[in-house]
Amino acid sequence: MIKLRSLYRINFKNRIVLFFYYVLKIFGFKPTQKQILIHELYHHLIVSNGILVFEDPEKYKVRLFDSKIELYIRKFPSSDVKVFGQVFRGNEYKKVVELYCTFFGTNPEYIIDAGGNVGYTSVYFKSIFPKVNLAIIEPSSTNFCMIQNNFLQNNIDAHLFKGGLWNKNTSLKIVHDFRDQSDWAIRVEESEIQSDLKAFTVDFILEDTNFKNIDILKIDIEGSEKQIFSKNGSIDFLKKTKCIAIEIHDEFDCREDIMTLLANYGFELTNYGELTIGINQNLILD
Repeated sequence: MIKLRSLYRINFKNRIVLFFYYVLKIFGFKPTQKQILIHELYHHLIVSNGILVFEDPEKYKVRLFDSKIELYIRKFPSSDVKVFGQVFRGNEYKKVVELYCTFFGTNPEYIIDAGGNVGYTSVYFKSIFPKVNLAIIEPSSTNFCMIQNNFLQNNIDAHLFKGGLWNKNTSLKIVHDFRDQSDWAIRVEESEIQSDLKAFTVDFILEDTNFKNIDILKIDIEGSEKQIFSKNGSIDFLKKTKCIAIEIHDEFDCREDIMTLLANYGFELTNYGELTIGINQNLILD
């Protein structure tokens, strides 16, 4: 039932929206998308100890008290509320942080976020490791704009790459045919003609950023992981990667191949929710 003591987390207008959500549920009617969104956001804010501080017709702005993070969240039909919930309510990447710190200490230097969406995971990492150097890759123009806004809001300086992670430097095109086809399900394919959407290899990103190694490599790229770990590209970057956190999408039938390859490069693998987390045993210091 509604948690009355936490209603201060949303403004009066949205308290009314939330009230009607529960009235409709009680009498067996289906709430509107707006009511569902507010209910979902409200409970995310309770668990993550946050508050709604601003709203306009397109988006919300929230503040998380514990970490002092401020984030923009687009309204329906965007998937931003769901991604926010995964990262900050569900602590999707907390296990990655814990495993990295257990084996490599608490001061990583370099993180690459491939499939950055709107930047929530990178902001989370930066809140834990404020001195880390960050590179983020995202193909969607609208998502990329949100990354810029969220980074600016949190004073994050990072290397931003608008494009997709691939096994070679080429041109890509965005395809809207994956899962629910929303902002968190955008995938890319190689384009037969030259386009403004560029593909970047991990090696290119390392060279362009002058990253000496990769402390954490986060990959959530809606099937493109099959290309990254194919025989057609270099995967020597794994030799200098300490921790990898990858969401393997089974629609592309590549899980077994990727896990075998990572194991061959010395990674001890753990499955945590939707993530496969690997710790490079070859880089653990005695």
